[in-house]
Amino acid sequence: MIVPAVDSRAASRIAADLIDISGNPSLLPESPATQAAPPLPQLVADPAEVRVRADGALAHLGTDELRVGLSWTQYMLGDRLWGILLSAAHLHGVVPHIADLRAPIGGGPRWPLMGTPRMTSHLESSPEELADALLGQIQPLMATLADTIGRCGKVNPRILLGNTSTGIALSTRSLMGRGDDVALVHLATLVAERGGYADWYTGQLPGPIKRRTCCLYYRAARRRPCGDCALKDSAVVRAFQESAPTPATPENA
Repeated sequence: MIVPAVDSRAASRIAADLIDISGNPSLLPESPATQAAPPLPQLVADPAEVRVRADGALAHLGTDELRVGLSWTQYMLGDRLWGILLSAAHLHGVVPHIADLRAPIGGGPRWPLMGTPRMTSHLESSPEELADALLGQIQPLMATLADTIGRCGKVNPRILLGNTSTGIALSTRSLMGRGDDVALVHLATLVAERGGYADWYTGQLPGPIKRRTCCLYYRAARRRPCGDCALKDSAVVRAFQESAPTPATPENA
C-alpha cells in the first residue's frame, strides 16, 4: 500500500502536539542547535554515547551497577519513542519517521529529542497496517540500541524487551481521554501482539499490567520496585532491601 507524505507545515504542527508518557511535549522546539545535533540512529549505534547516558542514569539513580544504568537508558528512549509514535498515530493518523530525530551529544538518560520528522499519512490504513508501520519505525532503532548495550555491558535481552513493552502500556495510558479510547487500546494491543511485546507482560492494555521481567530499578538507591515489576513483593527484592547499610547514628557510629 502506498501512503502519502505529510507536507512540512502540517508535520510541524503535528510534531508540536506529540506528547510523552507524562503528557508533556515529546520534542524540543526547533532551534539552530537542532541541525547540529547528530541523528538518533547514529547515537544509538555509538557505544561511547550510550555509555555516557548510562553513566548519567547511574548518577540519577544513585547506584554504580552498570546494567541498571544501561537498562534505564534503554527504558527511557523506548518510552520517548512510543509516546511520539502512538500519539502521532492515534491523534493524527500519521507515522513519523523517527530516524529523522536528533539528540544532543552527551545528553542525559532521558534522551531529549528534537527536530520535525518526515511523516506519512495512514488515515486510509487498517489498524493492522498502522500497527505494522509503527513497528517498522521503532524496532530497527531498538534492535541497534540493544546491540550497542551488549557492547557496553551485560544486560539480559529479555529485560530490554520487557522495557519496550512497558513503554507501550505507559504511552497508551497517557493518551486515554484524548480521542477514541477504544480505537487507541485496539491499536496499542495490535502493536504489542504483532511486535512480540505482549509476551513480556500479563494483563490487558491500557493496564494495569505486570511485567514478566524486571527493569532492575529496584537496585537503585531507593531500593523500591516499580508498580508493574515482576519481582514486586519477591524474596529477591526483600533481600536486596534488607542488605542496605544502616545509616550512621550516635548510637551505632
